[in-house]
Amino acid sequence: MNKFQQDKNPEGLSEESNISSDSQDNMNDDSKKNIDKLLSAVEFSMQKAIGVKIDELNKDITEKLSRGSIIGIHVDTMLKFKDAKKKFKQDYLKKLLTTNYGNVSLVSKLTKVDRRSIHRLLSRSKKDLNKIREEMLKKDYVKKMDISFELSGILENYKEIIHPKRLEHAYSNMEETSEEIAKSIEEEPLTLKEAEDEFEKEYLTQVFKEYKGEVKELAKKIKLRYETLHRKLKKFGLI
Repeated sequence: MNKFQQDKNPEGLSEESNISSDSQDNMNDDSKKNIDKLLSAVEFSMQKAIGVKIDELNKDITEKLSRGSIIGIHVDTMLKFKDAKKKFKQDYLKKLLTTNYGNVSLVSKLTKVDRRSIHRLLSRSKKDLNKIREEMLKKDYVKKMDISFELSGILENYKEIIHPKRLEHAYSNMEETSEEIAKSIEEEPLTLKEAEDEFEKEYLTQVFKEYKGEVKELAKKIKLRYETLHRKLKKFGLI
């Protein structure tokens, strides 16, 4: 996730990198605990919603909802890679601004992006900063709506194996289910770079499946150089 600069000592590692490694281990432990907590909440809520336990469904939901502050942001695979990434970045910044009272300084600090870059990214979208401030919403409400959005999309993929009446019950109780799950989500805002990495992973995972591993054809379709695409696919463990 975060990058740490290394000033090499004779053994090839700096004190800073050792400290960073310890911090990373602690962060991984905390992350695992948060995911386990979320999985338990998902299992309980979905059992209540559809009346049966489906392990694969619960894992899919947990994986989606463990993305923190980018929950609910659509990854548009119909767009070319760079266009989809630009739209994602704009949507992510707009979400943070909407839930942080339009405070550009705060969002700049959270995302580790300078204020000028935030204004520049937003100026390319259809909504300006004043419009975003007019549409400010409470964080808890946004979180609940984002969870509902993700749940609806995932349940759609399971409609062939979940009985229609159970599915209908799940949709009719979506607000309650989302509210229950929301209590177990630790939503620490990602930096813009971390959010971009999450975007790339999801975008490439989806389009790679569609093209059944045909890297050259996929590179042409999404307008990325073959070498660049191959490197990114390898980075995310897709090849």
